[in-house]
Amino acid sequence: MCKTENSLDLSLNTLKFILENVEVGFCVYDVGLNKIVYANKYFMKLVNLELDDILSLDNPFILFPENKVAYVKEYMNIKINDLDESNYTKKYVKLRRLKNSTIVHTKFRILKFEQNNKPFLLISASNVTSLVKKIKNLDNKAQTDFLTGIYNRFSMEEKLTRLSQSSNSFGLIMFDIDNFKFFNDTYGHSKGDEILKKIAEKIKSSLRETDIFVRWGGDEFLLILMGVSKEDLLKIAKKIRNKVSEIDFGISEVITLSMGIGTFDNNNIDLDLLVEKVDNAMLKAKSLGKDTFIWCE
Repeated sequence: MCKTENSLDLSLNTLKFILENVEVGFCVYDVGLNKIVYANKYFMKLVNLELDDILSLDNPFILFPENKVAYVKEYMNIKINDLDESNYTKKYVKLRRLKNSTIVHTKFRILKFEQNNKPFLLISASNVTSLVKKIKNLDNKAQTDFLTGIYNRFSMEEKLTRLSQSSNSFGLIMFDIDNFKFFNDTYGHSKGDEILKKIAEKIKSSLRETDIFVRWGGDEFLLILMGVSKEDLLKIAKKIRNKVSEIDFGISEVITLSMGIGTFDNNNIDLDLLVEKVDNAMLKAKSLGKDTFIWCE
């Protein structure tokens, strides 16, 4: 055997070793034969199937249950003569969740071997479950108030934009804790933090999934309630005040809230202006003696 053949065998063995040990899944689909002809160990691990089971499949796309986009049909209808320089280099990338909840980053690419001009579909798949979870956790932390666990003010831009695109009416409640500075100064900031957390937890537990609860800043909170009437909002405001009165804060004083409330139709609205309106109504409630609510004008 000549050196060239030895080098070729060595290169092929090295390539095979790499393919079988790399933590990226590879699957090869022969377009002409209309069958899967290869899958490496990591691909088998990702889809939780033995090699014989994979090779017996009619096509590789059924391994990815969310893969229902148009280009799948395009791939399945490919004929050798259809391939030209413009389409066999196409590459499609997508995240998919497998049946076992593994999230994979998949790439589909058509390749054509120069030796025989045969087209193959190469599928590569990487497990990105932990990465996606980390990104989601970071995103949640960026949107969440560290003390109370509810949304923070900086997360509101996207939610207010979504609200402006909705056709539903909605209600706003802005409230703050009466005499909160007194509690902070008298009992210390740790007690102040405890008061904020207990109020947030109590109110959050009674909200609907569609309601948006935000710590607006300091001891100010904002509630966005979709699809509520004026009567509904009045009941909710009273319910919140009653819920807070049930909390044991471990102090002798009674804690109350001042509120600004209002309902709005979602027609050419200026959300910043509406928030300003309920904020002004809340300030008016405080100036009128606190422990009450005022409808915004």
